[in-house]
Amino acid sequence: MQQIFVYFFVQNLSKEFDLKAKYEVMNLLTNNCFTNNGEISLELEAINTINADERLEATIDEDEEETLLNSNKHHKNKHALLSMLKNIDISVVLTFTFFQMYLITSVDLILPVLIIDVIKWSILELNIVAGAYSVVSISVMVYICWKSASQQSLYYIFLVSLLAMAMLMVSFLLIIMYKDNIALVIILLVINGIMFCILCLSEDLALVTIFTKMIPSELQTFGDSIRVVFERAGSIVALLTSVYMIDFMIYYVIVFSAIIPIGLMISIYRRKHLIKE
Repeated sequence: MQQIFVYFFVQNLSKEFDLKAKYEVMNLLTNNCFTNNGEISLELEAINTINADERLEATIDEDEEETLLNSNKHHKNKHALLSMLKNIDISVVLTFTFFQMYLITSVDLILPVLIIDVIKWSILELNIVAGAYSVVSISVMVYICWKSASQQSLYYIFLVSLLAMAMLMVSFLLIIMYKDNIALVIILLVINGIMFCILCLSEDLALVTIFTKMIPSELQTFGDSIRVVFERAGSIVALLTSVYMIDFMIYYVIVFSAIIPIGLMISIYRRKHLIKE
């Protein structure tokens, strides 16, 4: 297992300097360590005697009902990993990180084959389709960068992305089945491009933010490394299997038709835990 994590570049940086905790400690010093006369109170002297670990622990909320993971700094990473994998909300996010990255990579790989070999279009049409996909995705990303999205909005983006996964697969299947109907193919490619954009938005923004809210401050780097493992695993599996996607598209549709409803039900049922401001 350790070799697998090393291969995926999992880094144990959980003991890195915690800026968030330091900020909370500084607020504590500013608000509580001065008397009404502006003189330093005895509380400052007491705090100065606390070591760095105790300061960090003093700023971390230890209420088990409000946190999903144990935020003790001395908690071993293997225990943190087990805690993440056992948590249903984190497991849902990691699972769909894998599947969404799998689909994103698969679309990049099979789109040229679909345009050139199946629909029998030229390189020019392929460049137009790929360029349109890129323009739409970049435009949405730029818009999101300038407009702050709430946690609730990100949650709904994630839900819509689950439906987008199903529509993406169905649109590919219909293109293969009705490749001679040019008007229908163009409409399906437009739908496909919009669904692809939603998928990228969910994987790059919604899932990352939702996942970050679930992980304690001092485990953020280690937790994100685990998330990246699932991303890269999805890409690698896509590289190995997407060559069969066009020939066996009906089976891919069946598999995703079984996975997506389960993910939707769990996500709706666990809504309050996924929306954590």
